[in-house]
Amino acid sequence: MTAYFAYAGLKRFNEIPAIGVGAAVGTATNTILGMAVVRGYMDIGLAATIAVTHGIPEIIVAVVISVAVVATWRQIALRPGGASV
Repeated sequence: MTAYFAYAGLKRFNEIPAIGVGAAVGTATNTILGMAVVRGYMDIGLAATIAVTHGIPEIIVAVVISVAVVATWRQIALRPGGASV
């Protein structure tokens, strides 16, 4: 839900960044809420270390893949001149 609301709130300004922000917010939500701290399996210090070491690269990959896939699927031009295939 957080990914959708981030995307929906920003898509009227520019759709490409909205896709990236939606991917980042959704991934961060899953990383934070999916941590075992919520369930009480590990302490906050260990969870913070895992979130930083795994969460940041995970967000970067999610943004790159989401923008590429959604832009291709919806045929959104990533450059002002459009695609030159």
